[in-house]
Amino acid sequence: MSPRSEDRSLLDLERRELDRRLGAGEEAAHLATLAGSGTQGVLRRLLENPIDEGYGRSAPVHEPSLLGKVISVLLIAALTIVSVWAAREMQRVRAGNQAINQHIISEVQFRGESRVRLEEQISELNSQIAEQQDLLAPVPQDEVDYLRLLGAAVGSMPVEGAGVVIELDDSAVTDPVGRVRDFDLQVVTNALWSLGAEAIAINGERLSGTSALRTAGQAILVNLVPLTPPYRIEVIGNPTDLQVGLSRTRASGHLAMLRDNYGVAVAITLADELSLAGGSAAISRGVAVPIETDDHGNLVR
Repeated sequence: MSPRSEDRSLLDLERRELDRRLGAGEEAAHLATLAGSGTQGVLRRLLENPIDEGYGRSAPVHEPSLLGKVISVLLIAALTIVSVWAAREMQRVRAGNQAINQHIISEVQFRGESRVRLEEQISELNSQIAEQQDLLAPVPQDEVDYLRLLGAAVGSMPVEGAGVVIELDDSAVTDPVGRVRDFDLQVVTNALWSLGAEAIAINGERLSGTSALRTAGQAILVNLVPLTPPYRIEVIGNPTDLQVGLSRTRASGHLAMLRDNYGVAVAITLADELSLAGGSAAISRGVAVPIETDDHGNLVR
């Protein structure tokens, strides 16, 4: 190797060593700068705790004071006492309502049984009165037959014969619109009277010229007697005329509406033999007085 080549190699080694020293010095100076500026500490804290420090400073945690704890305990205790008291009051009111309802049901049953007994007594007394009248002053048979016809017409005498049975029952759905109402029974019975029905009874209650069909609460009253569904309308008359005529009246469309729109159960059947009990005779107040006629049917003034 020549002296010039050796000199060049030495220069290269010295330059590399100088560059290495300069690089190490710059790196040390850079690290010193970072350490002096605090950036390295910030980066380390950011890596160790990624949540911004500002959030912690903005929501300081305060320990509740003793007074606050006492007030919280008192409020919880008061709410608990009020809740328990309200629950007990509701139970007491519910029990009271059940007792009242049971008393009302018992009273209604007792009144119904008393009414049946009184009607039986009235029927027995009427029979005794008729027997005594026959003993004191025998009535001709034609007059007896006429009185029976009048009794059958006004609804005070029991009757039997062929006819039609119409049954209406509330909808299976617990909806007030699906209940049979007094107006529904009025529509049907008025149509039957217009078709020539001779006697009508609803759940055993005989209809007459003074009978009333109306609602009291959720019950339908007939002759002031509450009825419960299903409602059985028994009609004595010509079965064919009644069935065919009913299909041509407004009552037919009304029954179809109840069945199709509200789910009311409607059934119409023919009956070869029906027996209807007599109802309470109308009590005259002395205001309506029968008008007398002569032998030719003229009114006598």
